[in-house]
Amino acid sequence: MREASHVAQAAQGSEIAKRSEELARTVNETKELEDGLEAVKDEEQKSEKHAAGERKEAQEKDEQEKQNVFSDPDLGNKIDLSG
Repeated sequence: MREASHVAQAAQGSEIAKRSEELARTVNETKELEDGLEAVKDEEQKSEKHAAGERKEAQEKDEQEKQNVFSDPDLGNKIDLSG
């Protein structure tokens, strides 16, 4: 019985060795990248668009604040019209 299991293990080992050698000699087909470099580039583009949108919003807010502030060089820089 021990001899039979030893023979079976030896047969499995030689079969695994043959498969490994065959895989090493053959050309393997490439697999498609799922979440590789392309996904990173997409995230960078999204973050750049988001950052550009935030900068544009900040500029619009600054322009709106400038429109809401009245100035007269004779009176000073800022005039409070709230009363």
